[in-house]
Amino acid sequence: EPYSDVETGVDPHKDKILGISVHRTDRLKTDLRLRHPFVRVHIIDVNTRSYVRKLNPNRSVLHYHNINDQTQDFIPSVSTEPYDFNVNRSTIPSWEDMIVIDEDYSYFTTVQQQNVIFFFEILEYFNNPQNPTDRSNAFPIAWSFLKVNLTQIRD
Repeated sequence: EPYSDVETGVDPHKDKILGISVHRTDRLKTDLRLRHPFVRVHIIDVNTRSYVRKLNPNRSVLHYHNINDQTQDFIPSVSTEPYDFNVNRSTIPSWEDMIVIDEDYSYFTTVQQQNVIFFFEILEYFNNPQNPTDRSNAFPIAWSFLKVNLTQIRD
């Protein structure tokens, strides 16, 4: 007879990682500078006002995004791909992007981590002809946040 995870004391979130779906936004205010907005996601510890630390500081948690974060002891911000208004011919940005954080899911949902928020920025970058993928020179368009609420966590 099989045993349930609860009966055996096994954490049902063990070996699961965190995925954050970035879908879309409503129509943004018209701005001639707004051509290819992107979303940058930050995972913040509100008590320290810093990025959440990794469980293992020497392990990369952003390798799905080809980001080498092994030299950092925290989870750095991650960006979606830009939404190009001209290519997509729509005034409502839709990224449909998955941000994958290769860290134990339970790390973000434990009682000790009730101080975690996910901070989302919609940004526009100034085009750099020498380096078209450079998004360091960006200006903010909008922002939002999501607070982890342990009573609403589902499998």
